[in-house]
Amino acid sequence: MIKDMFYISVGLLIGAGGVFLMFSGQGGMWTMFGLLGMFACGIIIARRGLPYITDALGVSFYYSHDQLSREPEQLNRLEGMAFSGQAEDAAAELEEIVAKQFNNVDARTLLARIRLSKFGDARGAEELLEAFFKSPRHVSGSASLNLLFFYGDLLYDARKREKAISCYEHELARGKFSTSDRDLLLKRLAALKDS
Repeated sequence: MIKDMFYISVGLLIGAGGVFLMFSGQGGMWTMFGLLGMFACGIIIARRGLPYITDALGVSFYYSHDQLSREPEQLNRLEGMAFSGQAEDAAAELEEIVAKQFNNVDARTLLARIRLSKFGDARGAEELLEAFFKSPRHVSGSASLNLLFFYGDLLYDARKREKAISCYEHELARGKFSTSDRDLLLKRLAALKDS
């Protein structure tokens, strides 16, 4: 990082010198040196700076702040606890995570799974997911697709097919889905309507 910053600084100095020479009005070889200086600046910045720029752009387009602040190791640990006899402790910790990070889809999914499989509380799992999808601040789209399918399955099992259909239609209208995820959701919706 420090080495890259050094090279970028040198590149900017060369580029500034190139601009100065280019527009100094002396013409001839000085203009050519100015062009070469700007070209060298562009190459250095592209080589040393673009990886940082593309990483920053990728993060801003594809990951929300909530997703970046996730702690996957913590969720893995909590999943291990839940399925090795410490479900109550894991659920309590997950409740805290969900309260602090509303859009942490992975933590919410794990908590709903624990409520369903370890406590036999299908209604509690349904309420947890319902609170998510009814909130106007929930993340909607490909990031929450698995959670949406889980919620739809819970509603279907509870004989609330119309509610599941309504939720799927609402998410289709609201969310930003990839083409393949949208097709998958449309197929699930058609299957629900046909059942």
